[in-house]
Amino acid sequence: YSYSCLAAMGCATLAFQLLLAHIAGLGGSASGGGAEAKRPPSRIPPPSRLPVRLRLVQSEAVSRTRDTSTCVSLDWWPAEKCDYGSCPWTNSSLLTADLSDPLLGSAIAALAPLHLRVGGSLADQVSFALSREDGCPPFAVDVTRRIGFTGGCLRLSRWLEVLSFCERLGCGVLFSVNALRGRTRDECQPVDTPCRLLKKDARPPCCSSYSGAWDSSNLLALLRATAAAGKRPSGLALGNELAGDAGIEAHLSAAEYARDLLSLRREVDALWPTKPPLLLAPDTAFDAEWAKLFLSQLRAASKEGGGGGGG
Repeated sequence: YSYSCLAAMGCATLAFQLLLAHIAGLGGSASGGGAEAKRPPSRIPPPSRLPVRLRLVQSEAVSRTRDTSTCVSLDWWPAEKCDYGSCPWTNSSLLTADLSDPLLGSAIAALAPLHLRVGGSLADQVSFALSREDGCPPFAVDVTRRIGFTGGCLRLSRWLEVLSFCERLGCGVLFSVNALRGRTRDECQPVDTPCRLLKKDARPPCCSSYSGAWDSSNLLALLRATAAAGKRPSGLALGNELAGDAGIEAHLSAAEYARDLLSLRREVDALWPTKPPLLLAPDTAFDAEWAKLFLSQLRAASKEGGGGGGG
C-alpha cells in the first residue's frame, strides 16, 4: 500500500488544468460567479542569506525516481465550480474534456510514461452507470455539503474511453473510488446549514460526520465490467481525503478504513489475479497517530480475514 501516493507523485494539476481550459476555449479567463478576485499578494522580501557548506557524495544514490513518477490530474468538477471570479471547468473535467483533441493527446504523449490521476473531491459521491438504461444524475450545486455539490455519475462508456486514451498514449490510470457510498452523513440542525460556505472554525461537526458501512457493490460492478472489457487501471485510491482528523468530506476511523481497504484488495485480486492494480491509501494529509493506528488495524484485519495480495 502506498501512503498518500497521489500527493507524493506531485500531480501537476494546475498546469494540466490550464491546458484543458485552453482547449475548452476559455484561455484561463474569468467567466463570472464565485468569490471576489483576490488582489495579488505584495512582494515578500527574500530571507536573509546564510552560508551553507554543501558536500556531494557521488559514490551512491540516496534514492531513485521511476520514469513513471510524472503525474497529471483529471478532476470531476462541473462547469458550475467557480473560485475567485473564475469558472475554469467548462469542457475540461473528467466527464467533459475532449479526449480526441490533438493538443491534449500531444501533451500526454510528450510526458509519457506517466500516470493520469482520475479523481478529486467529488469522487466519493459519484455513481457508476453500466448501461444506457441506468439513471445518471448530473452534479448539482448544494452548499449544505462540505464540497458544495451532490450527485454526479460516470458512465461505463466514458470510463472505457479514458482507459483507452491512456493505453494509446502511454499513461496509467489512477482512479479514486467512491468510498462514501452507503454511508450516511449526520443531519445538521438547521438542515440548510451552509457547510460549504462556513469557515473551518465555524463549521459544525455534522458537516463531515458519516456513519454506516461502505457499499462497494456499484464500484465492483464497474470493475467487473472493466475486466470483462480486457482493461485494467494502474491503481485504485480508496476515497479522497477521508482519513481521520485530516479528512475533508469525512473523518473515517483507522479501523473502518483498514477493513474496507482489505475488502477492496480481495476483490481486485480476484478480478486481476496475475497483475492487480495498486491500491493507494490513504489519500490524505499525513497524520502520524492515525497512520500508526491504521497500520496496526490493517495487520490485525489482514490476519482475521486471510489478508490480500500485493500492495
